Amino acid sequence: MQEENKWCWIVVTGSHLAQALSIGGCSILGIMLNAWVYDFGVTVQEVSTIFALIPICDGVASFVAGILCGRLGYRAVAIIGGVVTSLGYFATSFAQSLSQLYIFLGVITSCGVGIAHTPSVMVLGSYFTTSERLILANGISFTGISTGTLLLPPLLEYLYSQYGWRRGTLVFSAFTMNLIICGALYRPYSKVKTAKGTPKQPATAKNECSRKFTGPPLHRNIHFILSVFVVGLTAMVAFGGYVYIIPRATSVGISSFEATLLVTISGVSGAIGSLGHSIIITRKYVTTQTMFCISTIVCALSLFTNPLSDHMAFLVVNVCIFTLTLAIITTLITNPIPRMIVDWSTPSLVDPAIGIVFFTSALAQTLGMILAGSLHHASGSFTVPYLAFGVILCLAAVLFIPIFKLMRDMDRSKKMATDV
Repeated sequence: MQEENKWCWIVVTGSHLAQALSIGGCSILGIMLNAWVYDFGVTVQEVSTIFALIPICDGVASFVAGILCGRLGYRAVAIIGGVVTSLGYFATSFAQSLSQLYIFLGVITSCGVGIAHTPSVMVLGSYFTTSERLILANGISFTGISTGTLLLPPLLEYLYSQYGWRRGTLVFSAFTMNLIICGALYRPYSKVKTAKGTPKQPATAKNECSRKFTGPPLHRNIHFILSVFVVGLTAMVAFGGYVYIIPRATSVGISSFEATLLVTISGVSGAIGSLGHSIIITRKYVTTQTMFCISTIVCALSLFTNPLSDHMAFLVVNVCIFTLTLAIITTLITNPIPRMIVDWSTPSLVDPAIGIVFFTSALAQTLGMILAGSLHHASGSFTVPYLAFGVILCLAAVLFIPIFKLMRDMDRSKKMATDV
């Protein structure tokens, strides 16, 4: 089996670190918000436009990266993404106006992040052929986002306190060049040998695209289209629900320190969710589709019950449940599930399909931010946004029903083939 080669776990490690440096690093840029406001003499609202640009450019770059992976291979695309990301941070340190900040950070850096992290997820499908091992590898990879969210803030805080935001960003740009090393680990699978020294069959993106076309194109694949809608709905909830953790806590009199502690706790619970569910599925305690359904229902319940109490202890439990189940949902729906659906019918379109999924997720995050802000502004409370996101998650669960049935039939077919 392909997984028997030890190099696959080196690839998983590189994927984990790439997620930490790309997505994890990009998600903590709010640390520099006040410094930008002071240095450029602008308002918080003007600077916040950057955080709307980041997911959009990241999504477009992810879609392009999905296509490039089929032409250039995972290693080349990942290295290009690392170079662009590092150059984006480097240019940001020399920004002299808000418009330059938009271009250097909001466009160039976020595009580099999209190009870097997309192959880090796609490459796992070349080294792991069974769905259980792929889910485990995917869970380890996505845990890297939580790793970056937990470990990078202290580093950035130290750099900015010692050198200022410009020199600190300059140092961080050099640090992100480690993405190039991560990409270099994604060596073409044809170079991996078995224990007997016989070269294995290559399974790179280029060879994947040469596999026989056996099913409908993506725009006619009903189950893939449904999965894209589910991705969009869950991404809206992921961003909209997460961004209000601190404001929701401080609005009821909880101190800023305790509110920040909620975010730290959410990062830990998210990491547990990303890794824990993959172990459970790998050991075949539950199926992938069952895990997704249970997590979606529990996550929706956490959103519905969030407004019921303002006590810190209740919010800690509620946030833990929300982020743990949300990590499971987003990890499964952004790679393993769409990959299984497309690979079952049209293997040659797996990489473009994952690119579309990432683009949809990024666009939906922006819509989720807009929706959350609009609902809060109109209602004057956090209750309405949380209830709305709970309804959206329920809609995602309903749309997932046909996908659940397909995946159940796929499992039965594989079991019958194994028995024969």
